[in-house]
Amino acid sequence: MPAKRTTSPSNSNNSKKPYGKTEKVSKGKTTSRPNTSTPPNWQVHFPEWSNEMPGGENAKCCIDKWLLLPPYDHAITEDQWESYFKERSALDELNTFGSDASSSIQPDELRPPLRVLEDSAANLAATIYGSVLDEESKTSIGRTLRGSLYITAADGMEGCFTVNTRLYSPFGIGTSIDLGYSYSFDYRESDFFGLLVATSNKVNDIDAENPSKCKALTEDGSPQPESVELFSWNGGNKVGAAKAADFNSFEHTLFDSTGWLSLLKLYDLLLAALTCSQYDDCYQELEIDIAIASSKKLALFEGETNGGELGEAETTLYKKLRRNMLSENAEGDVDGDDQPGCVPDRLLLLAHHKPNSILSLISPRLGANYSAYIAGPGARSTYLDLCACWRSGDQINTMSDPSTFNGPLHPDITPHIDAEYAVFHNKYLIDLPAIHRIPWDPACRGGTNPGELEPCEVGSARDLTVPGTPPVNLRIFTPLGERPTNGWPVLVYFHGGGWMLGNVDAENSFSTRTCLTAKCVVASVDYRLAPEHVFPAAVDDSWTALEWVFEQGATELGIDPLRIAVGGSSAGGNLSAVMTQRAVQRSPPIPIKYQVLIVPVTDNTVQEDGSSLLPTHHESWVKWKNTTPLIPKEMLWFRNHYLPDKSKWTHLDASPLLQKDPRVWNRLPDAWIGVAELDILRSEGEAYAQKLKEAGKEVELVVYPVMDKVTKIGFQVSEDAARALHKAFYDP
Repeated sequence: MPAKRTTSPSNSNNSKKPYGKTEKVSKGKTTSRPNTSTPPNWQVHFPEWSNEMPGGENAKCCIDKWLLLPPYDHAITEDQWESYFKERSALDELNTFGSDASSSIQPDELRPPLRVLEDSAANLAATIYGSVLDEESKTSIGRTLRGSLYITAADGMEGCFTVNTRLYSPFGIGTSIDLGYSYSFDYRESDFFGLLVATSNKVNDIDAENPSKCKALTEDGSPQPESVELFSWNGGNKVGAAKAADFNSFEHTLFDSTGWLSLLKLYDLLLAALTCSQYDDCYQELEIDIAIASSKKLALFEGETNGGELGEAETTLYKKLRRNMLSENAEGDVDGDDQPGCVPDRLLLLAHHKPNSILSLISPRLGANYSAYIAGPGARSTYLDLCACWRSGDQINTMSDPSTFNGPLHPDITPHIDAEYAVFHNKYLIDLPAIHRIPWDPACRGGTNPGELEPCEVGSARDLTVPGTPPVNLRIFTPLGERPTNGWPVLVYFHGGGWMLGNVDAENSFSTRTCLTAKCVVASVDYRLAPEHVFPAAVDDSWTALEWVFEQGATELGIDPLRIAVGGSSAGGNLSAVMTQRAVQRSPPIPIKYQVLIVPVTDNTVQEDGSSLLPTHHESWVKWKNTTPLIPKEMLWFRNHYLPDKSKWTHLDASPLLQKDPRVWNRLPDAWIGVAELDILRSEGEAYAQKLKEAGKEVELVVYPVMDKVTKIGFQVSEDAARALHKAFYDP
């Protein structure tokens, strides 16, 4: 196992996970970015900038810690990189306000809004820029957006509050922009809110005679020419707004192929997210230029950028969350729009949600249920989850097409579906786009299922990277209590998601609860995903992980190599079945003790009519073709991305049910297999169970009336699987 990097000029703190003690170990994950627009021609203006990473150790430490994307300014020296590291590390520890903020704020009536502002600023920075996130979430956001926003200083007096922030590296390494915000709390109807001032290294565009106005904006609120200035972090290369347009083209999408954030989008995003200037009665005080509020402009809420009334979705969400805020903040005057100490509803909503949940506030014309879905119990989605919804005006129109939505439950299914799941579908999923009906975008990855149980506490949780080509990342959960004499049993777990979605973060709940109930180490595998990495990439990564656990697990993880189980859900169930077949054919074999297969994909040759290369007809593909959430067309969509070469569909590493060698079946371990009654994959799971039984294996096959993690039945599946695993590990 590679050693943790020790050359950092400053120590960094590891974020505490909700599931117990954590330890961060070297990771080598390769990330990818969507290729949907033309990269900026920055090379013309800055020849010293390059895609090649600087060779110095301090530069590498900064790039690794904050996931800084190219281009890199090779004019920056190692000493400057060290200063950069120290300054940002200090801000990481502060998270929100600078250390001098609290002492400068005296009036008691400002304390409630300051608390709300602090929370909302932290949430904004964490969710959009990743400045206070744990490493896994930071990686997700860092794939697309390079900047990190920090609040460096704050000051306030009765009815007024001013905050200074610094945005690091918005236009490449070595750049920074300082931003100043001025908030007025006394009278919303007559005062300006949060006018944006953006210069480099100091806030100097505030009008001294009228702090609620600024020189950076015209009378109608649009940016003055050259008012937004960009400097290289090392003091040179001043770039104004007009020149920035030359190398950044003022991209009309928020994120482009290189992960750059245009000046126009920076202005719009921060103004919309941190102020109330464009809302309701305040809109009359600050109007945005028509050119900015064009059809190509990002709209966080319907009506936000054109002065229209708030949409029904946002109004409903305001009322619901504001009631929650009032009940949670009874100590402060946060309930009066015209009282000293009140704050805009927008900030109340930002403060209400935990970091990584800002999507609950964003509704790109998908209807009220989308906001409710993202704000559902346990939701921890990232800002990137909706990138695909707003890459262009045409894309937003496509997303608004009802034919792309999941829609209501089909009449064929309604009489059979679990009542609890039906309520969930109609409340959260009905107006969501079906992933197979919209253009694929990697930004669709990253969210967790609403209704997901929170992770539970375990003895420890840590990430590590195992050597391979390429290296593979694992998340290791270890139980509470004393390790058995021969070591812990271990479950090597593979997440679901059609080989295209999901990650180890999405399985924290299942992994920690299995670790607790089965009393075993859980090694969750972060395998590569399609379509960037097609078959057999996921299989190869899974095999690398399994072999490493078998060969090095006793030393590195404290596990018993004679008590190894594999398990997974859906696509992960497919990988689990493949791993067991590979393990028994290895020389020497890996002694797999048990396999846990949850709605496994075992035959990737099945067609929509239920036919396959096997004589057995997969009845569930036809009988439940109108089921939810997985229908045949969606399953084939996943398959075609994972297995674009149809000649590979019959490969045993893709379709383990096609295994014909009786010697392999005879050597496979016993199994627990859970399938859903109304699932198209039911027949595949049942057929695999039957083949194991015919080989003399002890198989517990459980058919659940409906299965989804948001229902009580879905929770029961996890418990049943963990109990079966415990029995296999510990019963004589």
